[in-house]
Amino acid sequence: MQPSLASGDLILTRRTTGISVGDIVVVDVGDAGKIIKRVSELDAETVVLAGDNSRLASSFCDYPHKRSTIVGKFLLNFSFLSRWYSLAMWTADRRSCDKINNPRVTVSRNRHI
Repeated sequence: MQPSLASGDLILTRRTTGISVGDIVVVDVGDAGKIIKRVSELDAETVVLAGDNSRLASSFCDYPHKRSTIVGKFLLNFSFLSRWYSLAMWTADRRSCDKINNPRVTVSRNRHI
């Protein structure tokens, strides 16, 4: 679904029957699992899906799926949270490595004259 969604994005969906052409939906395709695609055609019983990346074809696009396989409709992308979480974990890792490699402990000697 790039450029709209990237691999690893955290998204919020909602179960609904109010699906329109152009909506992004999550569809359960059986053994292959769940996929995220855009609705290109719609009738009372079926939905035809399309991907946003025209350079990559998907075997799940351009043929009808039962509307009952739609798990939910895309509402919100939380990718900023997943990027923030990754950055926070990387920063925490760096800090723990810094403490091990450079403990910043000062050793002072007591000198007698």
